[in-house]
Amino acid sequence: MSDFIKPSKVLLFLSGVAAPSVVKAIMASPKARELAVKGVAKGMKFKNEVEVAFQNIKEDAEDIYHDARLEINGE
Repeated sequence: MSDFIKPSKVLLFLSGVAAPSVVKAIMASPKARELAVKGVAKGMKFKNEVEVAFQNIKEDAEDIYHDARLEINGE
């Protein structure tokens, strides 16, 4: 039990309790909100680009598979 009440563990606990309040205070500022919105928008754009690239790769793989099946069947 004495290992639980070490100063480092107490500091970690207090940091965890205080973090949501600090984040809320920071996000209340218009500039921080603007930066957060821009960051999320960039993340969403990147996600969409990755999805398009993945779809293109999938379509290419399906074409290769189809051509290979035709080759096997002698068509």
